[in-house]
Amino acid sequence: MLAGNPDADGSISPQRRQISLLDLPVELFDLIIALLSVLPLDLNFSAIRNLYALSNPYHGFQDRTNVLRALSQACQRLRTLCIPLLWERLDLVFVPWADKSLRDREVALRFTTIISTRKLNDMSSEMTLNAKYIMHLSIALPYYDYASKFYEALAAAVVAMPALVSLQVVTGDWQKMNADECHDLRAIDWTRVHTLSAGSGAAPIMSLFQHVRRVVMTGINNPRDMEMLKSFVRVERLEGSGLWSRHASVNEYNAKDVLAIAGKLKHLELVANSDNGYIDFLAALNTLHAFKELQTLVLTLNEHLRLIKSIPTSKQELDDAYASTLSVTRAFMEDRREAEGRRKLVVRYIEWADYRSGFDPGRILYETVTMFD
Repeated sequence: MLAGNPDADGSISPQRRQISLLDLPVELFDLIIALLSVLPLDLNFSAIRNLYALSNPYHGFQDRTNVLRALSQACQRLRTLCIPLLWERLDLVFVPWADKSLRDREVALRFTTIISTRKLNDMSSEMTLNAKYIMHLSIALPYYDYASKFYEALAAAVVAMPALVSLQVVTGDWQKMNADECHDLRAIDWTRVHTLSAGSGAAPIMSLFQHVRRVVMTGINNPRDMEMLKSFVRVERLEGSGLWSRHASVNEYNAKDVLAIAGKLKHLELVANSDNGYIDFLAALNTLHAFKELQTLVLTLNEHLRLIKSIPTSKQELDDAYASTLSVTRAFMEDRREAEGRRKLVVRYIEWADYRSGFDPGRILYETVTMFD
């Protein structure tokens, strides 16, 4: 209940004595509920981490989910308003050995995580009922041994989600899978999906999404995956962690395949990690000359990355390496004069982190944002 403001004599008039939250105009009430969903339900959790200042980016998402879930249990009106927000994102975790009691307990604790026992299309009644609200779908398949019906299951799940706009595929051993197995998925119209996130070995899935505008690639170390970039005819945003790693020289297939879509990209976001083999990242910028339409360049560099000749061992060396990176990247963005609108450069140094699994990026040591007219 909300108390009214006191009158001049300190009393509260009967007309303003008590106001129920549920009595608010529907427009205002909807706005209050909407404020609970301001955190982006996106494939990149860095924004959640920054807003909550937590070491684990999933905490922010869970805090929001718990608040919405509690509200949804208060009354029918609140439930009607909260359910679409709770089901906006769905994480399907394929764990064949999980028994039914574990699955049901997880569903009760977290609306947005389903643990399936045998097949992904064995959806609960609650999931089936609310599938129409799902916009962001993440599917984790840890082992190939249980993947024989994965494509069929994914197709069945997606057909029930008319609002789906982004898909994340967290894969285990995809190297043994091939495009011939995904005929069920090929019958689906994927043009409504504008964002695809995929890890190493996901080329069979990537081949279905020629019209996506945003591609997020994590831990890419397979030439076949990088070659699939050429199939994205409308891609404007490319975000990747590990596009430059010890698994592939920037002078080999990575640079070649990224350059194949260079003329289409307006947003390029790269993470340079160490992964036991350090790369001269500045040299990689020399391969980016073809990005004439680029409006935004975001570089996240590991503090241990070999930038010039050696790994920075002191704060002064790190300062010098950071200044050198800024100098080169600013000159690079200055040359993008043909791009429409204002151009933006973000360069940040972070503490060491393992990006291969897409986990928390670690504390930011340096960050500079530069705008170009």
